[in-house]
Amino acid sequence: MNWYYINLAVEVEADYIVSRDKDLLDLMNDYTDEAKEFRQRFRPLKVIEPLEFLKEMRKLESENEKD
Repeated sequence: MNWYYINLAVEVEADYIVSRDKDLLDLMNDYTDEAKEFRQRFRPLKVIEPLEFLKEMRKLESENEKD
């Protein structure tokens, strides 16, 4: 596991880690102890693929335009 990216994201209070790295992505869905611990310790942080991130940003953008 590459904790460098996780620690960096936590330090800057990021909402997302955008990655194609399978090990990082598995932290969001896996049932291993490591994945469960990650989700508990870093609850607001999401690890998502680039396309999913773009979808999220477009969704937020369209919601903001309605306001």
